[in-house]
Amino acid sequence: MPEQDRSNRNAPYQPSVSFEDIDSPFVGGRQGFRRAGPATESAGRRRWAGLVENPTSKVVVARAVAFNYSCRSRQRGRGDYVVSSVSNRELELLLRKLHSERGLDAGQYRTAYVERRLATRLRAAGLDSYREYSHLLDEDPGEYTRLVEALTINVSDFFRDKPVFDYFIGRVAPELLRRKVARHQHLVRVWSAGCATGEEPYSIAMILSQEAEKTADYSFNLSVYATDIDAQSMEKAVKGTYPNKELASIPAAYRRWCIEGDGSFSMHPSIRRMVKFRRLDLFADTPIAAVDVIFCRNVFIYFNRAQQERIFETFYSSLNKGGYLIIGKSEKLAAGFARMFEPLSSREKVYRRHE
Repeated sequence: MPEQDRSNRNAPYQPSVSFEDIDSPFVGGRQGFRRAGPATESAGRRRWAGLVENPTSKVVVARAVAFNYSCRSRQRGRGDYVVSSVSNRELELLLRKLHSERGLDAGQYRTAYVERRLATRLRAAGLDSYREYSHLLDEDPGEYTRLVEALTINVSDFFRDKPVFDYFIGRVAPELLRRKVARHQHLVRVWSAGCATGEEPYSIAMILSQEAEKTADYSFNLSVYATDIDAQSMEKAVKGTYPNKELASIPAAYRRWCIEGDGSFSMHPSIRRMVKFRRLDLFADTPIAAVDVIFCRNVFIYFNRAQQERIFETFYSSLNKGGYLIIGKSEKLAAGFARMFEPLSSREKVYRRHE
């Protein structure tokens, strides 16, 4: 370490990167940052906090969390930098804790993305290190929910996660209908748990309708039960009307079920009749029973292990023998449930209840 650093270890670290003056509602207005040349690393303990990014010409500034940890910086685009101030070990321990308590595997995200998202939570909590934040999670379990929301991308699209729907179209739906025909059964029931604004259950309904047409000499009674605890999202879902730009996420083969209008489209009446919406609390309300498929994706990550186990028990009881369970790609079966469900696709997180 240079002599001046040894003589004044507690002096605030002045980073080599500078930033142009900008206004930011996130940190209370003008902060006097200036942007100039590339940031460089230097040894020693650093006490500078800052997170600056400009991903889409909209500058976002958040106060960072760099105190008493080694600093490394990365260049982002043209003169935009993200400065992370926590050791790899601290980050690793925190992410292990999140995975253990909520089942969210943050390893699916880029490290820089995780650091940026975590920085916003530390800023909001007024904390200076991941170690302190880990203690906050112990003291305030509600912070887990806020952290999960910060890390996950809360979107609801038609046919979201194409590989999952490709698997449903290519194997699950045909296999399910063939089994119904072989057993002389006509009732097909699917539960979309955590349906948000309705894109998922409508996607499922379009797929089932199209698959059922392939067995024209056999009639099915198709139902998709769509539940969520968010009443506001449910209101939009029930309307079944979406901006035309969302048509891009619907495969061409299924767009015949969409009625285009001026700036928006509506689901075909037959699809809307198939989907039955209901506000439902997975812990307090009576679950949907006797279903053949359950979609519950990116929901488990909001609950602790005990709560996850309760939900898995509910789903196991709700599924018919041989029924299918589809969960989020970053989620996993709770411990002890592997013997109850057969994995069909570990990659797409599709399971089948044992007969």
